[in-house]
Amino acid sequence: MKDAIARTGDKITVPATISLPEAVNVLRNQIEYENKEVSISETLNGCYWDGARAFYIAMTEKFGWVHGQIDRGMWGEKIYPEFTSIPSGVNSTELVPSGKFQVPGIEGVLQTSYNKDHRGVVRFVINAVVKRRHEEDIRDLADRARKILATRSLYRGKAIRVRFTNDGRDIPLMQPEFMDVSGATESALVLPDKIHDAVHTSVFTPIKSTEMCRKHGIPLKRGVLLAGLYGTGKTMTAYVAANLAEKHGWTFLYCERAEELSDTVRFAMQYQPAIIFCEDIDQVLSGDRSVDMNDILNIIDGIESKGMEIMTVLTTNALESINPAMLRPGRLDAVINFTAPDAVAAARLVRQYARDTMDHDTDLTAAGEILAGKIPAVIRECVERAKLSQIKLGVGEHMKITGEAVADAASQMTLQLDLLNRKDEAPSANEALGAALRSVVTEAVTEANS
Repeated sequence: MKDAIARTGDKITVPATISLPEAVNVLRNQIEYENKEVSISETLNGCYWDGARAFYIAMTEKFGWVHGQIDRGMWGEKIYPEFTSIPSGVNSTELVPSGKFQVPGIEGVLQTSYNKDHRGVVRFVINAVVKRRHEEDIRDLADRARKILATRSLYRGKAIRVRFTNDGRDIPLMQPEFMDVSGATESALVLPDKIHDAVHTSVFTPIKSTEMCRKHGIPLKRGVLLAGLYGTGKTMTAYVAANLAEKHGWTFLYCERAEELSDTVRFAMQYQPAIIFCEDIDQVLSGDRSVDMNDILNIIDGIESKGMEIMTVLTTNALESINPAMLRPGRLDAVINFTAPDAVAAARLVRQYARDTMDHDTDLTAAGEILAGKIPAVIRECVERAKLSQIKLGVGEHMKITGEAVADAASQMTLQLDLLNRKDEAPSANEALGAALRSVVTEAVTEANS
């Protein structure tokens, strides 16, 4: 409207038709309105430490400098803002502040906090109590922090180990550790051909061909279970997946404790596309259904996770103990059984461990057949023993080991391998008698107390 009161920045324009007393009254009302305190709460879609860092960067970029606000406790004691050192890379840290803050030109106080949304996802929150005239500044500050989270996040597109701790808080906060996966290349992962193809199809291809999967409507929400004995390549598969994730814009989360899988999935919801790797899942998904098990099943395949771009890769050494509820399609799209290397894979591992100490045309047929069925750690030790033999012979400077030397080293490990593969022996007579006596005594005590 032509005669409307308008404000541009710090200037207020009143129509010429308004009398001077009316204009003064308008300005007085406007000043009173703008001097009222308002409470503002802005939520950022990022974990606490990532959000706190983005908030601090946004404050310093917008206002140049900030300083902490000293608070008072219940008994009048001073509470100072905290500066927490958090990992910001494999070998780097940053100081991230939390608490109350004052910024230049803003009348009021800003405070960091966090909450949970309806899915249980922990998010960073900016709370402010300021004069109303500063409301737009606070909104702009929150928008700046959101852009920093989107473009300069600490965790998005990185490979990190995750742990959660309460530290006296009512909501567990993620404690990250960045992983160095630069050496975990695809060529470093040696598996039997069928297992290799299954891993590449179910795990690596969605990471490397994300846009193609989206184009053809292939869900990036996947569940993969890697089963098999220890030492057969499951963990190495995770490291290679982490390397690929960083190269292709995925966030890789290594869940160290199976009981924290639900928290890790909720964390991943803020950093999609994401891949979660969790070992020994049988620790929480075996036996009868429980509250914790139901929480994991629901978070992996519940309504809240529909349409998410989160791949969950789990491992187990005891496939038979996994509750059948976890094995149904929709929760698990693939179960890959890892076995020890066959002769061909064993020979490839020998070459990999030998590196330049072995000629590329060395015949490893015999060594591969002897080492077939042995875990990679055993194959590596055979190669190292062959190298030691060369050093003993005084040719360490220009070492060249042969397939026969590796095969001989494998033969020398017979006793150790027999112990490694030894089946559980039947208890001795004394052990059996002791067990029987304990059972009888326990039963008698139970009856006496009943």
